[in-house]
Amino acid sequence: MKGFVNSIQSKFKRTDREKKILFLIFLLIFANLFLFIIKFFPSIVFESLSVRSDSFNSLGDAGYSIVLLIGMYYALKPADSEHPHGHERIKPFLSLLIAISIILVGLLIIYQGINGLITGPTYQYTPLFIIALIISILTKLGLYRYLASKGDELDSNILIDISKDSLADVFASTSALIGVIGAASGYPYLDIIFGLLVSIWIFKTGYEMAHENINYLVGGAPSKRTMKQIQDVLNQKEITKQLYCEAHYVGPEIHVYCELEVPSNLSLMEAHEIEEKIEKNLKKIKGVKDAYIHLEPQKNNSKTKNTHNQSKE
Repeated sequence: MKGFVNSIQSKFKRTDREKKILFLIFLLIFANLFLFIIKFFPSIVFESLSVRSDSFNSLGDAGYSIVLLIGMYYALKPADSEHPHGHERIKPFLSLLIAISIILVGLLIIYQGINGLITGPTYQYTPLFIIALIISILTKLGLYRYLASKGDELDSNILIDISKDSLADVFASTSALIGVIGAASGYPYLDIIFGLLVSIWIFKTGYEMAHENINYLVGGAPSKRTMKQIQDVLNQKEITKQLYCEAHYVGPEIHVYCELEVPSNLSLMEAHEIEEKIEKNLKKIKGVKDAYIHLEPQKNNSKTKNTHNQSKE
């Protein structure tokens, strides 16, 4: 697999960061396909609704990982004449697909729970269920921690969102495991109860992720914390007044535009240095990609007023 990934990476001439992201998505695809196989085949030989649904959850994860890989190919393409700012703005759309998949998992659990309450649970126990679900839980927990860490390290919202999905899968597999153990102990309805409870967590994760990425897509404002960091940068002694300042998302990136007033006696070089310093410090804020600073000379109203009064005398 590594050789195959390397051949694609070299063909696309990716940076080291982009190669790492692509490799992690390949790893995610194979991990989810593996989890689907070890859960699905025991569930068709024996009878467990919770294990079978959890296997299709893993198959769905593999499916959207493939879609994600295709999307990331375009997201990581370098800038060109038709896309001078690159292709990264497709990332919130891809993350929105992940959020929708999480919500669909919650809907699936609710449907199966209601259906089980109506028709009554059917169950055939095998130790393979417990083994497969424990492997699934440990794998997904490891992916959650690893991808969250790599997402922070590589500054990738996609990897962070995938890590959240992996954590939701941990809860889904745990609910299936409790159901399996409960059914084996003579309480098959435990599967339904815990399935419905875990759907609340899954919906919460999916909703928060969807809300965040919709904010990216519609050009919403960044968080209050980010806005405070921007204001802290603008509080320079050379700035006499903030005439206008706006920050908004362009895809997953934050763009800042400010009109600032400075003393009129500054030289062109001094004004340029102030502008460069502010832009540089703004771009150090996490998420800020571009900063546009326009400086206006301070209007000396008092001097104008005094000259006008002298002319009248």
